[in-house]
Amino acid sequence: SYISLESDRSEFDIYEKNLPGWGDLYSLPFDAMSTLDMPVINLGPLGREAHRKYERVELSYSLDTLPKLMDRLIRELSAEK
Repeated sequence: SYISLESDRSEFDIYEKNLPGWGDLYSLPFDAMSTLDMPVINLGPLGREAHRKYERVELSYSLDTLPKLMDRLIRELSAEK
């Protein structure tokens, strides 16, 4: 998540050294991110090798369960209490 980062600077350095195109094609504002402290709910893919070249996702989760979870989350967070 970009709004809740719980890492020390050494982990940022490792990330930067291992990301092709760092600084030219892609970068993240680590210093700014580390000053934020917001709750995060991370809903993402389920399957083998998520976010990799040969990613295989669980289709029933990705096409049925996850959209329902996201819809419910958005509705509950946006509802006036």
